[in-house]
Amino acid sequence: YFGYPQAHEDDAERSVHAGLELVRAISHLIADTGSGNAVELAVRVGIATGPVVVGDIIGEGASQESAVVGETPNLAARLQGIAAPNSVVVASSTHDLGAGQFEYEDLGDHSLKGIAEPVHTWRVIAPRAVEGRFEAVYRTGLTTFVGRDQEVALLMERWQAAKEGDGQIALLSGEAGIGKSRIMQVLRDRLKAEPHTRLRYQCSPYHTSSAMFPVVQQLEFAAGFTAENGADEKLDKVESLLAQATEAGRDTMALFAALLSIPIQDRYPPLDLSPQEQKERTLRTLIDQLEAHSARQPVFVVLEDAHWIDPTTSEFVDLMADAIQRLRVLLLITYRPEFNCPWSGYPHATTLALNRLTRNQTESVILHVADDNPLPAEVVDQIVAKTDGVPLFVEELTKNVLESGLLTDAGDRYELAGPLVPLAIPASLQDSLMARLDRLAPVKEVAQIGAAIGREFSYELLRGIAGREEADLRDALDQLAESELIFRRGTPPNATYVFKHALVQDAAYASLLKSRRQQLHADIAGVLMELRQELVETQPELLAYHFTQAGLPEPALEYWQAAAKRAISHSAYREAIEQLDQALAQIALLPPGEARDKRELELHVTKLGPLFPIKGYGSPEADETSTRALILGRTVGDNKTLFPTLYARWAIQYIKSELKEMFDLSREYLERANAERDDAARMVGHRIHAVALLYRGEVENARYHAQQALKIYIPERHIPLVARFGQDLKVQAINYVAVSDALLGNVEEALTLGAEAIAHARNLNHENTLAYALWHIGVWLPSIVRDTEAVHRYGSEILELARARRLVFWEGFALPHVAINGYGKTRAEAAADAEKALDIWQRKFNGRMIVPEMLCRIGEAYLDEGITSEANRVLAEAATVMDQKGQVYWESELYRLRGRLATMVARDNPEAAAAEYQRAISIARERSTKLLELRATTDFARLLAKHGDLAKAKELLSPVLDWFTGDFDTPDLCEAKTLLKNLS
Repeated sequence: YFGYPQAHEDDAERSVHAGLELVRAISHLIADTGSGNAVELAVRVGIATGPVVVGDIIGEGASQESAVVGETPNLAARLQGIAAPNSVVVASSTHDLGAGQFEYEDLGDHSLKGIAEPVHTWRVIAPRAVEGRFEAVYRTGLTTFVGRDQEVALLMERWQAAKEGDGQIALLSGEAGIGKSRIMQVLRDRLKAEPHTRLRYQCSPYHTSSAMFPVVQQLEFAAGFTAENGADEKLDKVESLLAQATEAGRDTMALFAALLSIPIQDRYPPLDLSPQEQKERTLRTLIDQLEAHSARQPVFVVLEDAHWIDPTTSEFVDLMADAIQRLRVLLLITYRPEFNCPWSGYPHATTLALNRLTRNQTESVILHVADDNPLPAEVVDQIVAKTDGVPLFVEELTKNVLESGLLTDAGDRYELAGPLVPLAIPASLQDSLMARLDRLAPVKEVAQIGAAIGREFSYELLRGIAGREEADLRDALDQLAESELIFRRGTPPNATYVFKHALVQDAAYASLLKSRRQQLHADIAGVLMELRQELVETQPELLAYHFTQAGLPEPALEYWQAAAKRAISHSAYREAIEQLDQALAQIALLPPGEARDKRELELHVTKLGPLFPIKGYGSPEADETSTRALILGRTVGDNKTLFPTLYARWAIQYIKSELKEMFDLSREYLERANAERDDAARMVGHRIHAVALLYRGEVENARYHAQQALKIYIPERHIPLVARFGQDLKVQAINYVAVSDALLGNVEEALTLGAEAIAHARNLNHENTLAYALWHIGVWLPSIVRDTEAVHRYGSEILELARARRLVFWEGFALPHVAINGYGKTRAEAAADAEKALDIWQRKFNGRMIVPEMLCRIGEAYLDEGITSEANRVLAEAATVMDQKGQVYWESELYRLRGRLATMVARDNPEAAAAEYQRAISIARERSTKLLELRATTDFARLLAKHGDLAKAKELLSPVLDWFTGDFDTPDLCEAKTLLKNLS
């Protein structure tokens, strides 16, 4: 087992090296059968990577081992079974973790007994010759380089000084994955165009006691050794390599041959030196080589991962650090913070400690890994939170998400394929994270308890759960803090601890067995309720989480429900939806029966409130939730429990513009509300019935019902119901009184009421109510009366609010109207933008409401620009939608615009346009929509005047204009008055 009982950050690589070494060693053994016949032995090796559960000790003596449970050991055994003699076969899970370290032969997919899916397999041929770990890991490409410009600039300054003979040491410190090797690579790329010599020494965790291993590896790589080279070939290559700096004497070659373990036979004189003398001569010769290179051209020396340096190589670096002060050399040394760097005190040394990436820089890396296709905001938030600005963590977690099936590729972006689940630790980081914990095995349990509590935990809470002596607990926490696995704020018993990385916390938590996790979470919940009773009111979701993880559904359900209600009261709709989903998951664990059904009904009904502003009324989630609630309501509910469900079903039909269903549901709702004598329900019933009537073209009747709703409103009784109904009931009602009044021609009254609605919404401090008012009164009503300045002002506000609070439904609803009134754009450009926004509204939100009206507005914009072909296309589509959906409140406008189109297409045939205008006027009169009648009459009068019939034009326009009294002017009234004046 690799990774147990002690994890290392490169366990997959270690396992493959071990397999290859087994093959090499065993293939050289000869077994004596006792009969005098020698038998060649062979071995087959199978390797797989994955999580297991380690159980009891089994076996005795030399065969004693820990039992492991899981698919991984079974898979490894199956791979061993298909391996050829003296070969190593690995699964993709192992291959992917060390793909750059070894040469492989692809063996394709294999169906293996006991394994559900075919397994892709690889045969390991040999270790790959690579210059360093960085190249091995990133041989397939690098992500964008961000956030390190200052560090690179400083290193380039040190390089310039080194080139002038003022040798420099640059010490680059940072935790694993922070980007040390990447900076080295960028610096190397910057120097490609300059003449220089580069020497690179890579320290290894396997060779911390192998003298001069980084030097030997560098020489072998630079000389170009291969497995096929014999001793003479290798010596030839070493001679050529050394000759690049200076002529190498026979003594020098003998030293290098000994360093590289190459037999010299009689080619060079034997070294008659003591081991100490030989080491000193070798180190001096290496420094001589460096000086010779420096005399020819500047030298860039890299020592990577100095935290794994062996003692003899450290001596060599000591000599180098002294020597380069007078040489044209830049020595760049990278290491981790736990390494006590012995070269930081040199006067020509510069120390750079790498910090983590900012959020913006992290998001840039995420975007690059995703090939510039944006990820959903909630996924980005999780990646940012989990990775803490460590570039390696960001890259690997983003790749893991892209390969997980969690997202679907929508072409220019990624979208969630389903509910967002907590992101798992990538296999590429698992070993590294566990290695950090296993180095502190005696206190690992304390880290695990802290991980169960959360990213941040208090000493007081930990003490209540850990059950350790005070001194023992403090010592354990001190060790964790000194290792920088956790940070401490304050002094015990008032201290707070924070895991340095969220992924370290995840790794510690994942190493707990399920039964131990559940017990810990139950203990945590109990201690929290004892020590901090205020959490019941202020953070019920925290208690709910621990009860859920403890496998206790009853208290978990209670606190998830409390948390959701609290979130809704603070307009935290996304959090509320998530908490209600958690509560519904707990409901499923309770025994079936009427009591459970009633609680489930309550949860679904509560969920509908926050679901609408976040997901939209036409979303599948809203449809599914309301359908389930209606089924439960008809089974175990009464009128009062049915009201929110009927409303939800009505709202969904509203967005889809299913007018018959809207009308039937609103009438049923109102009848039930009247029977119950429930004022709040009656208000809602009148208001939703008003909406259904409005879109059917029954505008006067719509205003009547909206007014009835408004009359019932009593602030002290109905304002507290805002959370129950999603918006304030007064704002809901007043909006449709105002819109109806505007269409009926009472424009002044409509705008006055509208101002009252927005002021009332602002005073409530309820985001969804404000968004509701801003769209209906700030965007839709001004659009109806042609107040483009108001549309622009309120449209900007609702878009800013929707984007800041992620009220995506309101953003989608508002965008088409805002786009068609776009400032600084031609009417054609505005029309094109509005078409795109309308397409999003229909595709993303299943929205069909307001579509005919918007198509008419887009068609009018094209007419304003004289683009008749586009206008004809869009108006034809509007007519089709009106016919299909019965959404006819804007039908008069459709015929008016068709009249305008006819005047432009058939200039010599005014009869066609006149017929369209007359139809528009007739529809407007039939429905008493005076504003639309005035608009159609004005255009018809203009047509008559153009063709010389001034008297008829004046006769037609005067009575309609006279109907409008008062001094209040709108664009329609101003236009009509100007035309009438000209006619006179």
